[in-house]
Amino acid sequence: MLVSLNDISNYSVEATDISPSVEDIWLDREQLSAYAVTLDIGGWFSEKFATVSSNRISDIDPDGRSFTVDLSKSDVEAGIDMTPDGSYSEPSALSAFEFSKPLLSKGKEAVSDFLLGKHTAEKAGLPQLVRLSDILSAEVFGQDGEIGKTIDLLVDPEGLCITHIVIDTGKILAERQVVVPINMLSHFAAEGTHTVLNTTRAKVENSPPLEEFDAQDRNWIDKVASYYGLSGTI
Repeated sequence: MLVSLNDISNYSVEATDISPSVEDIWLDREQLSAYAVTLDIGGWFSEKFATVSSNRISDIDPDGRSFTVDLSKSDVEAGIDMTPDGSYSEPSALSAFEFSKPLLSKGKEAVSDFLLGKHTAEKAGLPQLVRLSDILSAEVFGQDGEIGKTIDLLVDPEGLCITHIVIDTGKILAERQVVVPINMLSHFAAEGTHTVLNTTRAKVENSPPLEEFDAQDRNWIDKVASYYGLSGTI
């Protein structure tokens, strides 16, 4: 079953001896998957945020609306602190697809500025990232103009890879919520300002509507894929 990434951002989180809250989820614009999550760890350290690799996330439970993150107080104490110039003290500890240590900051905007490359010329090999919070409500454009706005992304809970974009067409077309396979994506714009699809407004308008998440079985996925001529590809 697919999972709403917006829902995951509101799930309760279980870590070692603490239940941090999700502040934001970071997406890799090229790999089209969740890359990292920023957590409020005020239960351990006042006004402190930790950003960790999505590889630390496990046991996603849609029914219980929770997930587990592999994070302890000792992990945070060994984390990488942000320096006054908006960079991190150990850039070599960052790799292209995984944080080896938590990234720590006094505010969530500080780590956002770093991951978006606003204060550093080089992002220590980080991929092109965008915040889920910026993607949500961003305008969606097709080959012939505006279609609506992004209201959610569906992911495979095993690897947190994006499978579908959920679009509300009410602003431009007849109001309905539809799903578009991620295969039809042209790109997420930098900083999530808008989303561009390789399809037309009419195609999206007649797309299969969003169903309840518990109805998203293989038949539903195949139906959406077939509508976009992608049978067997997602």
